[in-house]
Amino acid sequence: KEAKYFMNKRDLEVFGDVHTVFPDGFVLDSDYLRYKPNDRKIEIPETYFVKGNGEQSDNQKIKFESFGLDFAMGRSQIILPKAAKLMMLKDPTEPTKPSPSGTPAPVAAARPAPPAEQQTSGFSPLAPVARTEPKPTRTKKGGGEDSTTIESDRAVIFRDKQTAYFTMYPTRPLKESFVHITQPTLFTQARRAELRYGDFEQVLQYMTVYEDVLIKELGTDSSLRYA
Repeated sequence: KEAKYFMNKRDLEVFGDVHTVFPDGFVLDSDYLRYKPNDRKIEIPETYFVKGNGEQSDNQKIKFESFGLDFAMGRSQIILPKAAKLMMLKDPTEPTKPSPSGTPAPVAAARPAPPAEQQTSGFSPLAPVARTEPKPTRTKKGGGEDSTTIESDRAVIFRDKQTAYFTMYPTRPLKESFVHITQPTLFTQARRAELRYGDFEQVLQYMTVYEDVLIKELGTDSSLRYA
């Protein structure tokens, strides 16, 4: 609705129903945006609600919500500083599509086995979350869209590496300081989490969760708890 351009700094400020579309099809919506072309950065203060979405390869979509955003385009790094929520969606019934950029996703390098305190939940990061623990639900038969929703205080996404890190504020009370991950048949909480996503044929997709881990199966008559 309104824009200000500071010629001496080459800064651009945009106000009201800001809709930004990037060359690779990534979309960003907010009520305010500041673009610093010299630094190749987009900044949105924490007082503004932000949502974004984009389509990855292999029919995988990524969506996120946050209050505030810092996007360093040169490093392909997105910081969601407050009330971060990321959703991975995939419809297995659709045919595979190429990557929007036309280039293959990077191949995940081999890594050593994690220390004992690191817990890896063995589920695909392509499979909804409230900040409260969800009730068990049965998965519908016949396929359909898989989804994974991750909620945390803060998230850092590296789009080039197709990796995301989720943490909680250290000022939170210990009993509330949990990252929540929910899929149709699995609920997980932990102090922090790491997500590796991307084209399944080229990147090993997995979620690693750390410290005080709870994993709970959903969709069964008697939910199983284990960690």
